[in-house]
Amino acid sequence: MSTLTKVLVILLSISAIFLCAGVVTYVASADNYKQKYESQRNGLSAAQQRERQAQDDLNAAKQEYDRKEASLSTEIAGLKTQNEQLAANLTEKDRQVSQLTARLESIAKDGQNVAIAMDNNQRILDNTLAELNKVQAEKIKLDKELKETTATLVEKMSVIDTLKTQNDRLVAEKADLDKKISQIMTQYGQTAPVTAPVVSRQDMVKPAAATTSDIGLKGVVTAVDTKNSLAEISIGSANGVRQDMKFHVTRGAEFVCDILILDVDADRAVGILDLVRQQPKAGDAVSTNL
Repeated sequence: MSTLTKVLVILLSISAIFLCAGVVTYVASADNYKQKYESQRNGLSAAQQRERQAQDDLNAAKQEYDRKEASLSTEIAGLKTQNEQLAANLTEKDRQVSQLTARLESIAKDGQNVAIAMDNNQRILDNTLAELNKVQAEKIKLDKELKETTATLVEKMSVIDTLKTQNDRLVAEKADLDKKISQIMTQYGQTAPVTAPVVSRQDMVKPAAATTSDIGLKGVVTAVDTKNSLAEISIGSANGVRQDMKFHVTRGAEFVCDILILDVDADRAVGILDLVRQQPKAGDAVSTNL
């Protein structure tokens, strides 16, 4: 064998070795790229799954928030109405206390100047003091109820604020997740789908204003719950009574109070007392017009 042939054989052997090394390197690199692709694709699928789950959680949370907000708004409307009623009652008691105090001072002054009527004035004074004490006790009770109602109202408002904070946090988390998915899909030349932003509700549900009917409905008071400031009347939806109607209660020619209708049945209705001048009782006349 000639020297040239030997050299060619050696060169061919070396070339084959380098070729084999290149093939092995290529195959290894191809496997690595495939593994990376598979890993990225799996990561994208997992991220999309998390996005769908986050969207479902956000929708569920928003529905629960809306439900709780509506419920709390209804309770708040009732508490506000009760709060206004208690404030009106408290004002009326203050007025009665002022009148009785003035009357007491007048009687005491007359008692000092008129010795003959001393015994009679003393009895009147005792009765007035007893009545004053009774009114003051009622005033203290109404003041306590007003404070309790106000505290409950503040608590319900705090719950709504908490729900709003939770809703805003979920919206922020979803936006962050959308951003991460968009970054992953951009690496593969894809565009992440655009989802509509969830806007948290900011306005409170406000109670409907009470309406006064001018259709001339008339009836009588059938029952009174003085503890809860409620009264029942003898006419209902069959007579044209509707929720939020206002009825005026009279006793003879005297105005007693108003009744704001809250619940209506076919032949009766129940409402909350308003502008109470004196406690209503069964048999008092009610009408939509004075």
